Amino acid sequence: MLAIVYNGVLAILNAHAMSVSRNHSVIIELFIIGAGLGLAFIEKPNKDEILPYLLMVSIALSSALIYVANGAIPIEAIRNFLIISTFTLLGMRVDIETLNKLVLYTTVLVLVVLLIETISVTTYVTIFEPAQYYLSTRGMEIKSFNELGLFGNSLAIEGRFNFGFFSSHRTSSIFLEQVSLANYCSVVAIYLVAFWDTFSKKHRYIILFTLVFIVLTNNSRTASALLVVCFAIRFLTLSNPKTVVSIKNTLMASIVLLATFIAYQNDFQYTGDNFVGRISLGMSHFYELEVIEVLGFGYANLNEYWDSGYAYLLASNTILLAAMFIFFIHAFLTNQSDRAIIYSTLLIFYISLNLLIGGNAIYSMKTSPILWMGFGLIKSQQSRPYYANTSNNL
Repeated sequence: MLAIVYNGVLAILNAHAMSVSRNHSVIIELFIIGAGLGLAFIEKPNKDEILPYLLMVSIALSSALIYVANGAIPIEAIRNFLIISTFTLLGMRVDIETLNKLVLYTTVLVLVVLLIETISVTTYVTIFEPAQYYLSTRGMEIKSFNELGLFGNSLAIEGRFNFGFFSSHRTSSIFLEQVSLANYCSVVAIYLVAFWDTFSKKHRYIILFTLVFIVLTNNSRTASALLVVCFAIRFLTLSNPKTVVSIKNTLMASIVLLATFIAYQNDFQYTGDNFVGRISLGMSHFYELEVIEVLGFGYANLNEYWDSGYAYLLASNTILLAAMFIFFIHAFLTNQSDRAIIYSTLLIFYISLNLLIGGNAIYSMKTSPILWMGFGLIKSQQSRPYYANTSNNL
């Protein structure tokens, strides 16, 4: 839970008790990753953990290649993939009841803060002072038009998509910025539909209500679409799992091809901060990559590829680590249960879609721990005797 709430806690401290800098958030992230690795290493590795450890080996090899090519240590890339491998391993060491409680408690916390934000923005800003927090920790200038004191990018923009339910700004809740709240909604939606049967009816309704409330107030098109896709994939898996497995196996390639077609129709030009414009920018950078750049020599050009998804994945990590990551998300879970099919399909969809329009959400300490712990939990279930017969385990 610390991974999810630490920014909110630091913001409160910054607003009311002490001056907080970026170093404080870095120290907390290092502590969380270090503690997670320590807990993961307590138990002796087994054959089911080969892929997370191979991902760690790939991190080391890729970092060495980048260092040789550029004389730089890719701290960001190391941090990103350590989050994935660490929380996957932690997920293999928890039980369903514990992780369900974590999801439920964090969701209730998100809902409470979200209610405060929607009922009284003034109270929310008084508690957290988001704009001031990001000025202190990220150096983000507070614009003159930001009269509310919210995170700048969460302010309402004329002409932007809106459900009409809440239009003063895009809500952020405990995360303080709108993108992380939308990603939290997506991650919890994936977890909820995969572990639906393990929650009580009351807890399902609490989580589902929160997700819908987030969508209506955050106005994220991606999170809205993914919430619908989650329930569609669950329904289709329960009725025809073989079809979903076929979809899963070709999903990432299909999404890249579709994005290429959309970008081609738009002449690969960035035409604004919208879905088509973001895809066109990301895919243009992807196809402009040279072979030498994916071998570690593109690290110096990362500022150009920032927020460009697939291009950033390759240039910041080398093709070795990128290929290992793609193999990891496809091969880690076997298709021996409906739960595994649902979770892995939606995880691949979520990652593939995010990599079209940015991609950094899949490494976010605020939202990704639940995603990867759920991934690891299902893997640990697959090694248990009762899991051999899984025709009706949802």
